[in-house]
Amino acid sequence: GWSASRQWTKFPEQQSALIQLEADQTYYIEALQKEGGGGDNLAVGWTRPGESTIEVIPGAYLSPDNIGIDAPAQSKLDFGVINNVSDAWIAVDLAQSYADMVVLATPSYNAADLPVVSRVRVTAPNQFEVRVQNPGNAAIPADYDVHYLVAEKGVYAGGGAFMEAAVIDATTVDSDSSWVGNSVAFQQSYANPVVVGQIMSDAGTGWSAFWASDGVAANPPNGTALYVGRHVGEDANTTRADEKLAYFVFEAGSVQIGNVLLDAGVGSGTVAGLDDSPPYNYSLNASADAAVLSSAGMGGANGGWPVLVDSTVFPTNQIGLAIDEDQLGDTERSHSAEQVAYVAMAAVPDEPLSADPVVTTPQVTGSMINFTVTASGAAAPLFNWNFGDGSPETGFGPNASVQHNFAAPGRYVISVTIRDPDTLEEVTIQFVQLVHHPLTASAPTGSSSIALNEPLSQVWIVNPDNDTVT
Repeated sequence: GWSASRQWTKFPEQQSALIQLEADQTYYIEALQKEGGGGDNLAVGWTRPGESTIEVIPGAYLSPDNIGIDAPAQSKLDFGVINNVSDAWIAVDLAQSYADMVVLATPSYNAADLPVVSRVRVTAPNQFEVRVQNPGNAAIPADYDVHYLVAEKGVYAGGGAFMEAAVIDATTVDSDSSWVGNSVAFQQSYANPVVVGQIMSDAGTGWSAFWASDGVAANPPNGTALYVGRHVGEDANTTRADEKLAYFVFEAGSVQIGNVLLDAGVGSGTVAGLDDSPPYNYSLNASADAAVLSSAGMGGANGGWPVLVDSTVFPTNQIGLAIDEDQLGDTERSHSAEQVAYVAMAAVPDEPLSADPVVTTPQVTGSMINFTVTASGAAAPLFNWNFGDGSPETGFGPNASVQHNFAAPGRYVISVTIRDPDTLEEVTIQFVQLVHHPLTASAPTGSSSIALNEPLSQVWIVNPDNDTVT
């Protein structure tokens, strides 16, 4: 039912059960509003410890939920290179299964080969099919390599990843006479977005290629504007069946997701055609095993698409590429220099999750003690701390360093469980913290023999220096 603004207690359903909040932990809050009519208002409040009034949670304690409603349970990727691809479908089996797979593919060839675009279609949770297509539908021999990248559809903002994988219906077609695209919204904020995409269906016989812009044809997408589309270059036939348009958005830079190192960027406007002087090299942060490319804006009026160039695809820390054209309006393959979006992938050796031993020194009761654990084998490990004194565990979070105080002296066994959010692998280490009362002003010089009270599990000692018994 409807309640007035800040009328917190009209319905019992407005209030949750009591929730104990722990410092440095993140809590997910969701409020749903159903519009019926009349005025609109929605707020979430809390009652702080020791208070009885309800107040709106201040914005300083809130942050947007970047996980996304359809976020994958964990970040996972597949990538690779398929050899000897022709115009016939080839099945590609993957190491992982996907509930809603998104696939991008980029062909690799040189000027001696016919121009082709890649076509993909998903056939099973762990399989897709790929082929290459010549815009003039010429027969294509099995001479082409195709690089691919696969991810689960959704929004990623954790575990080292900051990206999104999306699929939309492509109902419009751009060409040399019209460069518009489809305006789509980013699902999270990017300072320097890198957009790569693919026609991910095979609804018709006509070819097309992916491109993206900021709404101005010659410009790449920016942090506030994204247009994606498919184009047919100089093809006089611009009629195409509706198809699925898949695209990834990455924040520019390098990131490791699972065992895959990604290097994403939008290069300078220096990439010209296969009939010019290829390859045109972009520098990478590291060497790569495969890459996918897309047009970042369309400066050349004829239209084109970026391809990887054979024999010089991956020189040391570089990627070699060029722009190809359809040869339908003319046979030349020269092209004005363009910007290209790229995502280069490299396999990272699988390092088991582990942590270094933690060394402690005795501390005084009530003092704040700093603890730090160093973990390896995960890009963004999570930590759950148990201090062994009966206080609540921290819960999994990104804090490798924490503080804690112990109210009583003792020998405390502290446990830290480290989790890899990509693989869900866990490892637990333990170490001992000794805690004692404050030291006396004068150091002891002697003591009595130790007396054992076995029935009560007590140990007694006389301290003649200060006339005490412990």
